[in-house]
Amino acid sequence: MSDNISFISNEELEERIQIVSRQTDYTIDEIRENLLKHNYDTIKCIKEYLSQSSTTNNTKNMKTDKKNEKSVNQQIYTELRKKLEITKEIKPQIFKEAFN
Repeated sequence: MSDNISFISNEELEERIQIVSRQTDYTIDEIRENLLKHNYDTIKCIKEYLSQSSTTNNTKNMKTDKKNEKSVNQQIYTELRKKLEITKEIKPQIFKEAFN
């Protein structure tokens, strides 16, 4: 049983913190925790962040897509109804102007 314990210098740690901070919205404390958790591997920290953010974005997008999802026929009839409402409002004005 071998533990993969990495010893890195303070400069290298700060550099890795800067790398992760440029790619994520983590605070410095969160970055330190994640680097420690992933054995100071910046790639793993960033991948974890991206996987978390992509799952939350996907669920938000799915909810909004289902609300706004209409078939082509529904879109056509919606536009036709709007057009009819506009003509109902304009038509009486046209007849008044034409016959007066």
